[in-house]
Amino acid sequence: MLHARRGCLPKGVKSPQPKTDRKGQSQTVQTLRAQHPPKYLLHIANLPKSSFYYHHQDRPDPDAADKALLVETYRRHKGRYGQRRIAAALGWNRKKVARLMKQMELKALIRAKKAYRHPAMGEISEHLLKRRFKARKPNEKWLTDVTELKGKDGKLYLSPILDLFNREIVAYAMSRRADSEMVKEISKKPHPV
Repeated sequence: MLHARRGCLPKGVKSPQPKTDRKGQSQTVQTLRAQHPPKYLLHIANLPKSSFYYHHQDRPDPDAADKALLVETYRRHKGRYGQRRIAAALGWNRKKVARLMKQMELKALIRAKKAYRHPAMGEISEHLLKRRFKARKPNEKWLTDVTELKGKDGKLYLSPILDLFNREIVAYAMSRRADSEMVKEISKKPHPV
């Protein structure tokens, strides 16, 4: 009852008329101004004359210098910077950068996600240990694995051989390529460490 007397809707009830944008209305009136008198158009659009002339007065853009700096930063980083990184680079408010980028229709380039490719299955050895990782005497059971080490001049692959009796490294091999030849070669001729 109280809402009906005030002329407003109760909570949760949407207005049947969409909200009108004064700027959009004034642009529509401006385009139709050549065919019809402005007074008639303003009456139909239910737009006050002051609002119409406010939106069409010639005034300089207050953000012109900021827009130029933003575009220059955007281009310097080849469109890879979005609103957050540009705001951090310029020391501006993120919301201001977002608003200006939206006005100028600037969007950051988004990297395409790399599709995961399953590695090609190499040679699969027979499971000889069957989860029995204890040895009764030295050199009875050996294990090996390949570890990738990254350095300044590229990758290096290390393949140590571990004796399960006393957990000692019996031998090792290093190579620039992780292939089965490296492991086969070291298993044939173990060298003392």
